Amino acid sequence: MKFDYDILIIGGGSAGITAALTAIGFGKKVAIVEKDKMGGECTWSGCIPSKALVKRAKLANEMYKATDLGFGMCQMPANIKIMDNVRDVIHGGIDVIIGEAKFMDRNTVDVEGRPVTADKFIICTGSIPFVPPIPGLDNVEYRTNTNLFEMAQLPGSMVVIGGGPIGMEMAQAMQRLGVQVTVILRREVILERDNHELGKLLMK
Repeated sequence: MKFDYDILIIGGGSAGITAALTAIGFGKKVAIVEKDKMGGECTWSGCIPSKALVKRAKLANEMYKATDLGFGMCQMPANIKIMDNVRDVIHGGIDVIIGEAKFMDRNTVDVEGRPVTADKFIICTGSIPFVPPIPGLDNVEYRTNTNLFEMAQLPGSMVVIGGGPIGMEMAQAMQRLGVQVTVILRREVILERDNHELGKLLMK
């Protein structure tokens, strides 16, 4: 039976792109189906933008502290829209199909009304942030890692729910940029899945 592709990859994040490039290297005809943005969570809302924000916050904090060394007062930045120049470039013989894939049978998916066939499928659909079931949360504007980096202006204050690595990373970055940050924990220590002594030390 002849298929449209040897391998169809569902999800265009870092795992999907790596799988596609590997398959291309073995001479396979490959396509990626992505329903949102090519590049995935790491590129748009994970490690890349978060580390860019942390670096900028550290620099801003050091500039602010420069007054202790006799330098003039430095203005804290107001614009943190760090995603302006984030782009994704896919090349190397990979077809990219934008839309949501739904399986019709073991060799066919429907992508926005278009049937696409393949001999093999690789599912690399990634993750989404967990939003806690807090009463009233739906009535306020809240942010997760998927839209935090789209802010054009810094807020005056921010509450971070959760003391894990991502929450503490963002809390520290925002605090260094001049935002008043409150972290809400369900335990007595931050980074509860890591070394508790280290967590207590970092809370001081």
